[in-house]
Amino acid sequence: MEAEDSPATVMVENTTTGQPIQVVVTITGTGFTVRATDPSVVLANAEWCVKSSTRTNVGTGTTGQSESFNKRGVRQAISYVVIYSVTSQSSSPPQQCNQTTTSGGQGVTETLHELGVAGPTSFLFEWEAYSQPDQFEVFYGGVEIYDTGLVGDNINEGTGSATVNVPAGSSTQVMVRVTGPEAGTVWDYVVNCPASTTP
Repeated sequence: MEAEDSPATVMVENTTTGQPIQVVVTITGTGFTVRATDPSVVLANAEWCVKSSTRTNVGTGTTGQSESFNKRGVRQAISYVVIYSVTSQSSSPPQQCNQTTTSGGQGVTETLHELGVAGPTSFLFEWEAYSQPDQFEVFYGGVEIYDTGLVGDNINEGTGSATVNVPAGSSTQVMVRVTGPEAGTVWDYVVNCPASTTP
């Protein structure tokens, strides 16, 4: 976004959830800030690029400033800012592995789980969708690494398990998103600890 459009709302990827998120970028002369439009969402980080005068610089964080100076050492105003992605903080502490997560009901429920070890690793994922369909997705570093699709009906009741392979990375957490499209749905699941860790 260009300085004259500030403040502006833009849509970027949230690496925590892997989903798009609206953020507000405000440029104030030589600096800028970025925040989520939803006041309940706190941004932990952002990846950005700033153009000022003849210089472009990249960085991370929810604030930044121009790195361009004139001959008298005065910092130059920002021309435009590009936000590549943001990372949101979880509103609640992560749940430890080997603990059962119970139904959040209809809609989308997202929960962070602490594995105790960074990737590459693997863990046993067990789910129970009972008699109404639900979808269980597992994300690592904002990237989907497992998806059950819709499971659960009066025949098989959506009981299942799978070994989920976690790729190399620095995070020790995975995020599980459960989507329950129908009213009255109930479900539960367990992110088991990797064999090399203990809860």
